Amino acid sequence: MDNNLVSVITPTWNRPLEILERCIRSVEYQTHSFWEHIICSDGPNPALEKYIQERNSSKLRYIHLPEHSNDFGNTPRQFSLQYANGKFIVFLDDDNLIYPHFLEKMLASLSGTKKEKGFAVCKILHLGPLPKHLGNPPKVLSGIPVRVKNIDSLQVMVKKRALFKIGGWDQKSGYLADGYTFQRLAEKFSYVTVDQILGIHA
Repeated sequence: MDNNLVSVITPTWNRPLEILERCIRSVEYQTHSFWEHIICSDGPNPALEKYIQERNSSKLRYIHLPEHSNDFGNTPRQFSLQYANGKFIVFLDDDNLIYPHFLEKMLASLSGTKKEKGFAVCKILHLGPLPKHLGNPPKVLSGIPVRVKNIDSLQVMVKKRALFKIGGWDQKSGYLADGYTFQRLAEKFSYVTVDQILGIHA
């Protein structure tokens, strides 16, 4: 296994295929070629399974939960970790996109520091609804300092071992689980910031 293999995890549920395809293609266009993309359906979805099979890519995998969890993708994210082969994890929601240099830049930031870091955080362009304290979209989110309500799952690449040290993805915090997950990581591990916009939250 390549030490720089990145596992991109995408939870999904009944998302129109043209939207999901946009997400998938943003991963396929990465300049860093050592990745796998795990699409986890929040309950069985035969049409999606067929679609993934027809794409005929060894890097793209379909898995599903036995039944719908309806918890903002939190259970699919945690469930997918057992299937992830990469040393690094990225959580990419099915309606979001990463820029072609996302994996390359985030990996470089984690390997380019003298002191070991547990995760990296980049900037993103947020086009969707935002909490009042963040203003109106479109908005550039830095996610720094790492704290609840000020960071999105799209902004982070995390070392899998660091994620396992905190028990994986937060399962109790509903819509704010990404904020709580990364805040818990920041309490135990140092992190590096990437001062570039590398993704779009649609």
